Amino acid sequence: MFLQPGEEKRVSINIDKYAMSFWDESEGKWCVEKGVYGVWVGTTGREGKGKGGIGGKVEVSESRWWLGL
Repeated sequence: MFLQPGEEKRVSINIDKYAMSFWDESEGKWCVEKGVYGVWVGTTGREGKGKGGIGGKVEVSESRWWLGL
């Protein structure tokens, strides 16, 4: 999606458990941990909090572990 200068649009981004997961070596399984995580979006990877990006939060309500993708 492209916007013209000064144009605004609300968007939704679906973030699934795979985007938030890591390999838990102690459990030998994939994991997504309970918590509230900050998400920052910008036009480049260098943009972030306080540098032109916009932010939001993602809440994971419970920790989960699983095998395979």
